[in-house]
Amino acid sequence: LKAILDSALDAVVTMDAAGVVTGWNPQADRVFGWTVAEAVGARLAHLVIPTRHRTAHERGLASFLSTGHSEVLSRRFEIEALHRDGHEFPVELTVTPIRMGETWLFAGFLRDISDRKLADAALRESEEKYRTLVNEVSDGFFATDEAGVITFANRALAAIHGLRDPVDLIGHRFSEYVTPAMMEHVVDLFRRSMEGAGTPDLITVEIARPDGATAVVEVKATPVWDYVAALARE
Repeated sequence: LKAILDSALDAVVTMDAAGVVTGWNPQADRVFGWTVAEAVGARLAHLVIPTRHRTAHERGLASFLSTGHSEVLSRRFEIEALHRDGHEFPVELTVTPIRMGETWLFAGFLRDISDRKLADAALRESEEKYRTLVNEVSDGFFATDEAGVITFANRALAAIHGLRDPVDLIGHRFSEYVTPAMMEHVVDLFRRSMEGAGTPDLITVEIARPDGATAVVEVKATPVWDYVAALARE
């Protein structure tokens, strides 16, 4: 068991009912900066829990010991942890209570998710730049899933359809706005795109607007790894 815990990729920390560390694997050393000799025998709250969370930690432990119930045990959640040098960082944590005779042992499995958080933030920033850029182009742009349901549309496309907000297009199929006479052409366009039959040429279709008017547009569809992106130009 010790060999398994020592080779684990996650930090594994065990704590007794008094809040004292009883186990500390090498990954916990790397994640928190405390050696096993320094950690074992110390109070866990003073090693890895930010000051502002310590009171809640002590109350939660006392409540579980008296009631046997906890809202946070045996489930995965994210929280800030404290490094030996004083900086805080996000971790993914699961704490499992283990009955040991008349007392309890708590096993914590922790993973530093700093890199994941940075990647998520970078992705959100990239997506926001993408949305801003696409919203500024004069051509209508939209993305659909494999069922043809619109998952994203820019302002230009909303204007082409006679709508004020592109959100009104989300959840609808592009085919809903195509006049019946043009339906076959649109279905063929998206079918060829999904089948990877090259990059189809622009096709001209007529779409119906909510006010009863129609608009003639050129449409081109391109398959992308998780959706179909299409360009519509009036």
